[in-house]
Amino acid sequence: LRRAEKFFSLLKKERIDNEFVIELFSPAGDKFFDMVQDSLRSWSMEITLESHDEELRKQNGKFPVPNSDFESTVESALKHGCRKLDIFFMVGIPHQTYDSAMDVVNYCEGLFKKFNFDKRVQIYISPLGPFLDPGSRAFENPELGYTVKYTTLEEHRKALLKGSWGHVLSYSTENMSSEDIVRATYESAKALNELKHRYAMIDSKTYRDVAYRLSTASEILRKIDLADSLPENEKQKAMASIHKQIELANQGTMFGNDELKWPIKHRFRLGATIMRSLMFSLFTEISNTLYRTMGIYDTHPFRGERLEPMKIVYMKNEEDAKVSVTE
Repeated sequence: LRRAEKFFSLLKKERIDNEFVIELFSPAGDKFFDMVQDSLRSWSMEITLESHDEELRKQNGKFPVPNSDFESTVESALKHGCRKLDIFFMVGIPHQTYDSAMDVVNYCEGLFKKFNFDKRVQIYISPLGPFLDPGSRAFENPELGYTVKYTTLEEHRKALLKGSWGHVLSYSTENMSSEDIVRATYESAKALNELKHRYAMIDSKTYRDVAYRLSTASEILRKIDLADSLPENEKQKAMASIHKQIELANQGTMFGNDELKWPIKHRFRLGATIMRSLMFSLFTEISNTLYRTMGIYDTHPFRGERLEPMKIVYMKNEEDAKVSVTE
């Protein structure tokens, strides 16, 4: 907390107008969010909780605290002016079962009710994919619960040529096959989309768009599985016939296009520093253009070092161009 106090005290002095996004990896309370609110003019937050299952989080070491501590963190953030709070759950983490992945949606319903359907609270479910990061603990240590299918660069390259992310997925876990992870991802995302719409957390257009993409993606997976069972020449024709649909299925199907966007106040804002730089650059270019119209050029080549301060001496004759350095 002492380091946080130092950081936010320095940040407060800067009086920065930009939107800040804070990511938390452990619970926080009123004292922390007092500092945030006092130091920042505009801020949002995200938390990757991964699972609603407290025991599962303890095993994996991610937010290993009771759900009540997590919920108190969310409550305090909202009370202190958080403008948007994204909560992420994952499908396919170690020790997770299919039923546990699906039960996340019930917990999400409880969160919506607990926070009075506050639209600042946005919840997402997504898979960990398509690859485990080579070199990561999960990739290198099988005892953590992952079974890795691709270990070489060439295997990863070939995987990327497969039809859908479900076939690209580079791992399974002790409780879920790759197919289980894909199925749980689509089913939980579908249930969450319906839940959000039921409680007016998203509008009808977003709901329909997500529902259509999820339905299309599920159907495409079925067609790809059928194509994989065909002889090679027929397989290529079958895959070509659903190419456009595959592109749609591989897009962000789990939530609406705008759900992840932060509520920024300005699409583009010119600060004083940028304005000074732009004006100086404009003046320099106008000056250089005038000199060029008179046939006067700066021919001093850049050799990798700058002498400061520097004054260019423009000469009519290119061979006589030289640079003088001021005192």
